Amino acid sequence: MATTETRTATPKAARGVPFLGVLPRLLADPAGLAVELMRATDEVVPLRVGPVTVYLVHHPDHLRHILLDNHQNYTKGPLFARADLLLGNGLVLNHGDAWLRQRRLMQPAFARQRLAAMVPAFAEVASARLSTWRQATGPLEMWTEMTAITMRALLKAMFGLSVDDQLVRRFDLAFDRIGRHVEVRGPTFFLPDWFPLPGRTAALAAVADLHAIVAQLVAERRHLGGEGDDLLGRMIAARDEDGSAMSEEQLRDEVKTLIFGGYDSTATGLAWTWYLLTTHPEAAHRAREEVLAVMPEGVPTAEQLMKLDFLGRCYHEALRLYPPFSFHPRMALKEDTVGGCRIPAGATLLYSNYAPGRNPAFWSHPDSFHPDHFLADQVAARHRFAYQAFSAGPRMCIGASMAALEAKTVLALGLRDYDLVRAANVPVMQARFGTTRAKGGIHLEVRPRAAV
Repeated sequence: MATTETRTATPKAARGVPFLGVLPRLLADPAGLAVELMRATDEVVPLRVGPVTVYLVHHPDHLRHILLDNHQNYTKGPLFARADLLLGNGLVLNHGDAWLRQRRLMQPAFARQRLAAMVPAFAEVASARLSTWRQATGPLEMWTEMTAITMRALLKAMFGLSVDDQLVRRFDLAFDRIGRHVEVRGPTFFLPDWFPLPGRTAALAAVADLHAIVAQLVAERRHLGGEGDDLLGRMIAARDEDGSAMSEEQLRDEVKTLIFGGYDSTATGLAWTWYLLTTHPEAAHRAREEVLAVMPEGVPTAEQLMKLDFLGRCYHEALRLYPPFSFHPRMALKEDTVGGCRIPAGATLLYSNYAPGRNPAFWSHPDSFHPDHFLADQVAARHRFAYQAFSAGPRMCIGASMAALEAKTVLALGLRDYDLVRAANVPVMQARFGTTRAKGGIHLEVRPRAAV
């Protein structure tokens, strides 16, 4: 694929405003800022954020350097640590030898055969929620609908638990309040923890409630037998080389991390996929025909889902255009040089998930929905680090394959039974510093399809 000419002029967007630098833009429109800078220069861009300088990284060559080639020099750093209210010391925030130990303990639970065993639970939960669409009297908000599925599916498939609507609402409210506060805490990482940022009191109360919920789930799982053939059971049973198990605190943090990372990001990706399919009816028709050919009836199996190639490409294309997380931070442990830019020891870098997926040097249709971007030959020819939906390198999301399998289950069952029509509103992407959602929601009308 052709590459663009190198652009080296200092972009105006990087200059910011007095005292605050680019902080207002980083809070209001982080994805837009990243794309504007990507279109202006291929280089690493120093940005002043309040009293500190951070370095924006968006070119795949530079991403490969920090995420793979020299990944030992980079940790999540103080900016990402501001998410500790939400994730504790779970796998996302852990680092060094402690992270490696946790990753090794948890990796077997995400083996292919383990994931395949989750499909019936995904299908059961999805079918139950999708069946309620037949009674819909108006447009449905897709993020709400997908959250209702992904939360329940995770708790059932991963923890052997079925939950009621009240517990789901408690989870969602707690995660939302903490997440909103973390999105303010992140870009203001140079402020002390005690600084009274907006939403701090509500977030701390939500943390307490979230810990109580997770403690209840763990206690219930232990009551059911402790070591079972679900993810939580395998986490309880997991032992390190020295025979030690996870502490209660570590187990709690891993549960929080897996639930939040699994339900929110998957629901966001699904909501955008539904929207893109409704605005591209030819793609929706092709995806449905593929589903009907592979699984015309009954509960899907993992083997059938793996055959849904075009549907999978639609899902990944949606994640390219609307990645659930717009930025990830890193901190340089030692001085380094990235793409000719000197990175001081202790400096914070931001790498964009969003901008590489819109770079015309690597995508033939950078701003359009084009599932053929993920044909096998195009994937093989493209820079490996041009697609960042699940990060990359050793710290790639442990649940990436699980999310794709769950998403295919939901999309296949929905396409088989319903036509979705775009409602009156046109969703506007709102990429807050953490997550990428639609401002005002994604409202679609659903029409049951006649039985074949």
